[in-house]
Amino acid sequence: MSAGGPFAKFAALVAGAAAAGLWLAWVVGRSAEQRSAAMVAVAAAASSSGLGLVLKRKAMERGLNWALGVVGILFMVRLGMVGAGIWWAASAGLSAMAFAIGFLGEYVVLQWIEISYVLAEQKRRGRGGV
Repeated sequence: MSAGGPFAKFAALVAGAAAAGLWLAWVVGRSAEQRSAAMVAVAAAASSSGLGLVLKRKAMERGLNWALGVVGILFMVRLGMVGAGIWWAASAGLSAMAFAIGFLGEYVVLQWIEISYVLAEQKRRGRGGV
């Protein structure tokens, strides 16, 4: 691992998960409406995860409790993103279900990566996490 920690590895995992999610949304979508909604959803989840990883990196400078606070805040942001995305998809004549499945499917994978990053960073920094 580099002297800067595991951030680059986990950022690459987020990018890889985003690419895999976009590919899966394209392959699984049965119609253009489903594909479009699912791909926008995956992109939204991935962008929130990229931001989340950066915020968790900053929070870990203050300790694990700060990183856990970021997890809670980002959960609320993502909840709003899902609601807004479902509304957008429905009003645009796209598949709201495809948006929800695309976002939440990608979110599960990305959340696992983000939490794994926090745990790896805590281990690297030592017991106090600072």
